[in-house]
Amino acid sequence: MMFPECPSDRDDCLFEEIGRQTTLAYYAPIYDRAGNNTNPDRNVTSYRLYCHTCGRRWNASRCGSDAPTFGLVQHGKVISEE
Repeated sequence: MMFPECPSDRDDCLFEEIGRQTTLAYYAPIYDRAGNNTNPDRNVTSYRLYCHTCGRRWNASRCGSDAPTFGLVQHGKVISEE
């Protein structure tokens, strides 16, 4: 799993994942002749990350097995996205 960059440029961050939710649509696998699935899982997983080191929070989400995206939260609002 990837984690967001620290705005304070720290390398000792400790993250906690909070409140994971995933959509529940079924994506039937459809294969081409080479055996590649052409209909991968597109469910979206959303969660929050909390850094125990610097106290910052991020909203995070990912689709299927894609890399997650992060939005830094300050005073309840997303102020930057990665």
